[in-house]
Amino acid sequence: RKQGKGVSRKDLAYVGTFVQVVALPHIFPAEIEDVLRRHPSVADVAVIGVPHERWGETVCAVIEPHVGAVVDEQEIVAYCAERLAGYKKPTTVRVVDELPRTVSGKAQKFLLRERFGETTVSAPAVPAGRRGDSD
Repeated sequence: RKQGKGVSRKDLAYVGTFVQVVALPHIFPAEIEDVLRRHPSVADVAVIGVPHERWGETVCAVIEPHVGAVVDEQEIVAYCAERLAGYKKPTTVRVVDELPRTVSGKAQKFLLRERFGETTVSAPAVPAGRRGDSD
C-alpha cells in the first residue's frame, strides 16, 4: 500500500532511500538526529545502523561536536532516553572532528558506515530471568 513517498509494509515503513532506515521496525535516523541536534554539545550528527550480534543492526550516532565541546557517550544516550523510545536510543556514539559531506553539505552516511560499521556491537549479558524468553 503506497503512502506518500514511502511504501508501508507489515512491520517496516520505507521512507526515502532504503539505507536511511535502520533495519529495526520504525527507527528513522532523521528523528534521532533531530533530537541530538538540540543537545548543547552537538553541532551536527548522522545516525547510521551498525551490525549487532543479537538484533542484526543497532543505532549508532556519529557526532560532530561544537568547537571546544566535550561529548560524553553516556550523557548522549541518557539525553536520548529522556526524549525517545528506548529502542531508538543509540547503543554506540562515535565522535568525529567533522562529518564527511557532499558538495551540497549533506552527510555521507555510506562513508560513516564503511568506517564504523566494521565492528559488530556485542549484546549485553542478560541476567537469568530477565531474558523475556522461555529458558
